[in-house]
Amino acid sequence: MDQRPYRRRSGFVGPLILITLGVIFLLSNLGLLNWNVWDLIWRLWPVLLIAIGLDLLFGRRSALSALISLALVIALIGGAVWYAVTQLPIATGQALTTDRITQERADATSADVRISFGAGQLRIGALKDSGNLIEGTVVTGPGERVLRDFRVEGGVARFALQSEGVPLGPWPWRRHEQERRWSLDLSPSVPMALNVSTGVGESLIDLSALKVTDLKVSSGVGKTEVKLPSRGRVQAKISGGVGQLIITIPEGMAARIHASAGIGGVSVPSRFSRQEGDYVVGNYAAAEDRIDLDISGGVGQVVIR
Repeated sequence: MDQRPYRRRSGFVGPLILITLGVIFLLSNLGLLNWNVWDLIWRLWPVLLIAIGLDLLFGRRSALSALISLALVIALIGGAVWYAVTQLPIATGQALTTDRITQERADATSADVRISFGAGQLRIGALKDSGNLIEGTVVTGPGERVLRDFRVEGGVARFALQSEGVPLGPWPWRRHEQERRWSLDLSPSVPMALNVSTGVGESLIDLSALKVTDLKVSSGVGKTEVKLPSRGRVQAKISGGVGQLIITIPEGMAARIHASAGIGGVSVPSRFSRQEGDYVVGNYAAAEDRIDLDISGGVGQVVIR
């Protein structure tokens, strides 16, 4: 009688997920796929749990059951994507909503601005020829609304802009007259603390002309590019999510960077030197204009420029 122990087959869902995510990262980095594809992946994540369950239940018993389980997983994912593309409101042509954002600075001498973005494209820059604290437009999709809050306390203007609800779309392979996009400009004349959560999609945060003294950026899913201020003393903390994170240190700014790599690593230019575990450029200790940056890597590449 054969007494050899029964060997359970290894699963296929885990490797399949890693291969798929790697291909998506590669195509996104090469510019062949819109980073907004992570919007769709993010909202279909429960499908992955079902796929793992099918793999555990059927896929590890025999070659035949593995093939049947694989077919069920492919059909499940294909059905979920088909439903998202053809049945959800944004995919069938429901219009997006555009709102104008304008907020006066009042008599404030400094500001505390918090922006919590949902999904799509986010752009933050500097105002020109305006005394307002913030101006811009936000385009939202079905199932999403934007909450605003403003008050002045002790000379500090506190402004918050937050996405709420479950946004639908945009789809990376379809063209629309509009895309869900936030385009916001902040006052370059008032010192401010800025806290940004980028959500899902592609974000460009250009602070080069702003007086940001305290910065916190929580990168979500997709591509996030941050251009740091070109003057003043800046305390910055940036955490990577899933995707590519690009951080630009302006020429002439001294900087000290403490970076903890996630999955993907951190790329630092040769002009930086290592000092006690940190990356340093310029005469950081004596510089009047300098950046103290703390980076926590996520899943994906972190690039310092």
